[in-house]
Amino acid sequence: MAAPAVLSGQSSAAGPLDFLGLRPGASRVEIEAGLAEARGSWQCRRSAVDRRFAECLGTLEDPAGAMLTITGSLVHDSAAVLLLRRVTTAATAASWLQHLATRFGVVAPKRDRGQETWQWVRRGRMIRLTTRVESGAVALSVSLVDGRLLDGLGPLPPRHQ
Repeated sequence: MAAPAVLSGQSSAAGPLDFLGLRPGASRVEIEAGLAEARGSWQCRRSAVDRRFAECLGTLEDPAGAMLTITGSLVHDSAAVLLLRRVTTAATAASWLQHLATRFGVVAPKRDRGQETWQWVRRGRMIRLTTRVESGAVALSVSLVDGRLLDGLGPLPPRHQ
């Protein structure tokens, strides 16, 4: 299986962190345009407790034709956390790792109880690849996190009656 390609219009040069055309900190509009291009979609629901947040769930197709789930936590309609997941093979996991290492540099994995993680950080944003073997298959996830959005939240605003 080929390494995940970037969606059209996305640079493959090292620089800001992104994966499959999605990046931490992207606006909801930008994410939805990328999902539409990847034959995907999601539904978002605003938090009843804190209106600054929305939680989103959906799917997208990677360039090899495999379906991934996407979960997003939005802050002020920007991606604070995006999580892409699928169950796959060790070969696909190795391909994704090679793709990320080529773009963002080789990093040592962290191993803990059968799970391996590789992490890249740039300007307050992070991308993490996680693999874990479950029932003979590889559970593979990529997390994209915008620490600046999360750090800038502050306390829960008071409720207005």
